[in-house]
This record gives sequence, structure tokens and C-alpha cells, in this order.
Amino acid sequence: MKQKAIFILRARRMNSSQAKTFTDAIDVVDEAIGKFLRSAYSGSSVVVHVQMSRDEAVRVRNYVSLVLTELLEIRE
Repeated sequence: MKQKAIFILRARRMNSSQAKTFTDAIDVVDEAIGKFLRSAYSGSSVVVHVQMSRDEAVRVRNYVSLVLTELLEIRE
């Protein structure tokens, strides 16, 4: 994601101080999303390997769906 953003910023001829602000923000977002996805994967992986109730599996799915819906601003 960061490489794409840098390419776009260069194509728009943005000065280096403005580009630095955007790339720093991208680093923060990438890190937060990465932590969230690792957490969701770890929780889901446990579900596969141990006996777990359907309710708990549905709860994990709903949580991930809610976060992604808000993050991507998807409305049903």
C-alpha cells in the first residue's frame, strides 16, 4: 500500500514534506490493520483447531465484519 501511495504522490508532484506526512500516516494505518488482521486470524485459527461453540464462531465473524464495514464505509 505504501509503495502505491508513494507512486501516486510522485505522479502528482507533491513536495517531500507533504509526501512525508502522508507516508507516515500510511505506516500507522498499515500497522493498525496488520495487528487487527493478525488478531482476527489467530482467533479464527484457534476455532478451527479446538472445539468451540457456533455462537463464538459467529461472534468472531460478526466482529470482523463490523470492523471492516466501518473501515471501508460499506453500507448494506
